[in-house]
Order: sequence, then structure tokens, then C-alpha cells
Amino acid sequence: IADVGELQSARRLLDLEMERASRRGQSVPERLRVGVMFEVPALAWQLDSLLREVDFISIGTNDLLQFLYAADRGNSRVASRYDSLSPALLRLLHFVVEKARPAGVDVAVCGEMAGRPVEALALLAIGVRALSMSPSAIGPVKAMIRSLDLGALLLERNLVLALFHHFMPAIPAPTSAASRPGAAKDQGTCANHWLTPISRALPDTSQARRHKWRSAKSARNESMAEPASNIKASS
Repeated sequence: IADVGELQSARRLLDLEMERASRRGQSVPERLRVGVMFEVPALAWQLDSLLREVDFISIGTNDLLQFLYAADRGNSRVASRYDSLSPALLRLLHFVVEKARPAGVDVAVCGEMAGRPVEALALLAIGVRALSMSPSAIGPVKAMIRSLDLGALLLERNLVLALFHHFMPAIPAPTSAASRPGAAKDQGTCANHWLTPISRALPDTSQARRHKWRSAKSARNESMAEPASNIKASS
């Protein structure tokens, strides 16, 4: 969906069907969980309204990246725009997670991003705890999770956030658009890079470690213990 009104219309149809089934004496669930695919950036500006309507959100990173950067992921001429570790995307995902948590709405991430160890690492750092991926990706991602010190990762993330919030007030906001050309751009540039250390430098994402994670593809899932109980990986 691109607008909360579309969800509300679909929800009314669902309620009508539930009422019809109940009148006919058919079995209906006591509670039906309703959620949405978060794939259109416009929903970010409707989150408060959206979170009141849903039980869960599944973030589809493949289409979300396309719409966020106006880049067809199948077009090689604009492929360089399609960066799943860009600060802009990570900030958007972090914003959704932080909004959804106090509202009691579950957030899962699906798409190619969730099935790659380095990208999955970044998702864990910003608070995502449910990942959906293809069966072939479970082994490498599980190996990464088992080798990860999540507490240290979160401490590093919190340090980055603290530094960001500490230094941002030092950037004076212009009193008007014409007061200092470029001031707003400077502030935006600073904001867009607050997650760069997480996406580029958090625990060992060297070529050697990446190779180790990729090598885990050949390992069968049964040879490894289940991931941490608070992290879900589903196919």
C-alpha cells in the first residue's frame, strides 16, 4: 500500500467477510492479525496512523530500495544507486523500528537484504529482530549471528547515536531559507551519515570474515544450533 486509507478500505472488506462467515455459522478465528508490506517510502510519513491499524509490518527491502532511490534494480545503468547499506536506508529502517516498538507492532525484514550476513548485521544493529530469507541464506546468516557479540554491537550503535545527538545542536539552524544558503544542506549531510560507522565498520566485516560467512552456505542447518531466541530467521 501507499496510503493508510487503502489499508482501511481493505480492512473493512475483511471485517465484512468475517461478519458474513459468522452469520453463516462458519468457524472464524478469535483474533486475526493484520499487517502490511512496507515497500513505499510515503508510508514513513504516515506511521502514526498506520501503527494504529496493524499488528505487524513486514519491510520489503527490494522494492523499498527501488522506490527510495528511483532506481530499477534490474537496470545496470543505475545499479550503483541500489545500496542496501546506505545511511539513508538504514536511517529509514531504524525510524520504523523505533516507532513500531512502543506501539507494540512487530517488525520483520524480508528481501535480499535480510539474507546477506553483512546487511543482516546492520539490521540487527538498528533493532530488527525478525528476518525472512530464502532457505539457502539461513546457514550464512546463522553463522554470522552465532559469531556476533550483539551487546557490543548495540553499545557501538548507542555511542554513534549519542555523538550524533550531542553534536547536532551545535549546527545553527537558519532563521530563514535565505539567511545562509547551504545551512540546511550541511545539517542534512551530517544527519545522513550518523549510521555510516555501523554500516561500514562494525564488527569484523573484513573480506576474510565475509568469505567465512559465505563459506557457511555449504554447511547444513542441522549442524548448527538455533540462533539466539530473540532473533527470528524464517524462510
